[in-house]
Amino acid sequence: ELQLFVESISRRTPKMHLTTLLALTLVLVYCSEAQQIQCLQLKEQSRMYGYSLAGRKKKSVYYPLAHRVGTQTLERDLGLIKLYNVKLAIIELLVSVALPESSDGKATLKLEAMHTDGGCGDFTENDCVTDVPDSEYPMWAICKDFKFTLTPPGLTLDMKLKGKFLVVSVKGEIVAKVALPPVVCMPDALIRHRVTRIAYEAGTSPLKPFICQ
Repeated sequence: ELQLFVESISRRTPKMHLTTLLALTLVLVYCSEAQQIQCLQLKEQSRMYGYSLAGRKKKSVYYPLAHRVGTQTLERDLGLIKLYNVKLAIIELLVSVALPESSDGKATLKLEAMHTDGGCGDFTENDCVTDVPDSEYPMWAICKDFKFTLTPPGLTLDMKLKGKFLVVSVKGEIVAKVALPPVVCMPDALIRHRVTRIAYEAGTSPLKPFICQ
């Protein structure tokens, strides 16, 4: 039924860009295989959407991605994810992917984690994986490249709060640990911010991500 639906769309809209049609196909696959998962597309840039990670909840950001088609570039700028505590921006994640040259190769996820001014951003550095301290809040951390096998329907970044960290993972493997900033930017502050909302700013890719729970 899914194949017939896609073929029907392609016949009715012959001028539809191949990338757009492929993205639609991936979204349909994702929805058909995960009917129990509730997903919402981030259609409006810079608009805040509910995304509470309280109570050890795990939620996801899903990008419909596929292997390169024809002469498409291998690099995909997937945009900027902004995480908020209520209306205060605390952490930003810049996401990009390098697709493999062949269908049996590995894709590379490139993630940059940034603490905002409201998130106590400082001048420390780490790679988001190795011995990440819970008392440092880099304004710009270039995370270690993460290799993964790109399979339909695309890339899913799972997120949850664990202790004093935001943990980002792909298929159960940790991609980044980002220290949750204290509510008051003091070295001995005990209360940490929590993630309650999310927003998105597009990169060069026309594909808009989804948030899922």
